[in-house]
Amino acid sequence: MGSTSSCVRYLRYRRNIKPHAVIVGGDDVSYGRLPDDAKNWREKMLREVGSQLDPARTHFLGKIPYAGYKRVLQVSAAHIYLTYPFVLSWSMLEAMATNCLLIGSDTGPVREVVRDGVNGSLVGMFSPTAVARTAVQALHMQGEVPEQLRRSARQRALEYNTAAGIQAIEKICGTAYCGPAATKRRFQVVRRSCGDVPPAPPLDVRLDDITLDDRYF
Repeated sequence: MGSTSSCVRYLRYRRNIKPHAVIVGGDDVSYGRLPDDAKNWREKMLREVGSQLDPARTHFLGKIPYAGYKRVLQVSAAHIYLTYPFVLSWSMLEAMATNCLLIGSDTGPVREVVRDGVNGSLVGMFSPTAVARTAVQALHMQGEVPEQLRRSARQRALEYNTAAGIQAIEKICGTAYCGPAATKRRFQVVRRSCGDVPPAPPLDVRLDDITLDDRYF
């Protein structure tokens, strides 16, 4: 956990900038586990580096409505996304779609979407000083470079829309697997294996009839 301290110290010593850190989200855990020696990770981090933070520039917003969350993304000078190799979070794509200047960890799922210096910045997630240095560089960017990174990030995120996802699934599985006839056959197999269950509902639904939610893009 000492790595967190090195990140904070680096930012403190850069006296020529006064960034505000905005952290959105609750104290519960969606993936992973809670720490053994604290109620949650926020408490653990504050115990380690809280005395080094400026409370006037460190903002824990908790869980907020979607409109407020989107506004946070819209006004962010930089968005930091760090992750172990895992399924890529929708939040990173949403940040990119909102024209955020993205700083992402140089790990597998992030590299699939972000090209360093093209539509964002990649940095080693186990080097907090490098993360902080990259954030400082992003805050100092001026002119066309940051705007081009933002535009490219949004354009890349738009490639991951719902229609493209359905096309990719059909390409992998085949339309015979995704179509209504195949869906009905699979339902009937499950029904027989489950015994006496209610009759199967009508499944003559086409993909074109489904309302898709593209509000994130």
